[in-house]
Amino acid sequence: MKTLFLQKNSNFIVNEKVNLILSCEFYWIRVFDIPISSHKDVLSVLPSFFEDYFDTTNYKYYIIKKQEHKYICFAYKEADIINAIKSSNLQIKLICDIYFAQNEFINQFNEGKCYKIKNSIYSLQDDSIIKLPQNIAENIICDAFDYDSIKLSKYKITINQASKYIELKTSIILSVMIMLFSVFTFAKTIYVNTIASNYVNKTNEVTKKYKLLPSKIQTKSLIVEYSKVKEKYEKFTSALEYILNYKKIVNTKVIDIEYRNNILKVRFEKKSRILIKKYIENKYNNVAFKIEQNTFVAELKI
Repeated sequence: MKTLFLQKNSNFIVNEKVNLILSCEFYWIRVFDIPISSHKDVLSVLPSFFEDYFDTTNYKYYIIKKQEHKYICFAYKEADIINAIKSSNLQIKLICDIYFAQNEFINQFNEGKCYKIKNSIYSLQDDSIIKLPQNIAENIICDAFDYDSIKLSKYKITINQASKYIELKTSIILSVMIMLFSVFTFAKTIYVNTIASNYVNKTNEVTKKYKLLPSKIQTKSLIVEYSKVKEKYEKFTSALEYILNYKKIVNTKVIDIEYRNNILKVRFEKKSRILIKKYIENKYNNVAFKIEQNTFVAELKI
């Protein structure tokens, strides 16, 4: 299978399946010593390691474990890669796998030596593949690098062309759900208050018509009962709204929401479960967490 090298100014004419190697223009790279063994747990904390260098919003992450607790970490914006692919006249459906130049070229490059790829010059400096500025590259003469003949590693990523749309669609659906729950709660509150008020008025009318002693205990009991219903719905709406605000701290999708027998059950993607658990426990302590069908589930008793 043919391998292409993607830069921000690339232009291809291809009608067959290809692999892509990303120029260092598309990602940030850092090496970390992190005392965590689980890949998924490492990924969940990576944004905090990069936030001193750039705004981590909308970034995705990929890690390669080099040795115990030592990882090479990549941060990239999927949208930037998709836009560059489209600008290069390459059809996304023709792309099989995507690789990082840092990982694929590091064993092919010699430290300090320059290599020409297309009209750009790349070099290995302090174990990092870098692209030289154009004004410097113009004055450098070096041999072309044959990246298409190298054997690609097992470390690769895929892109989801519809990911941005899905996230937006999911966000809209959740917003509509919150709005509907809010409207329902508001309507329920008015309904409960109206019933309670009508009951009191009707009781007073009957008591007055038949000259009966008013049963204050019964009236109060009914008002208390309806007040509990109102309070429960308010707690439910508040809890759901807080939990769904988790996207302010982590980019993980909600798979499903269920409310049954006074239990609010929210099912997330399993990634970033540590951060989601910490976020929810900041406000609620009566929450049960579990892994179910390869998803992370939070169950809150209302």
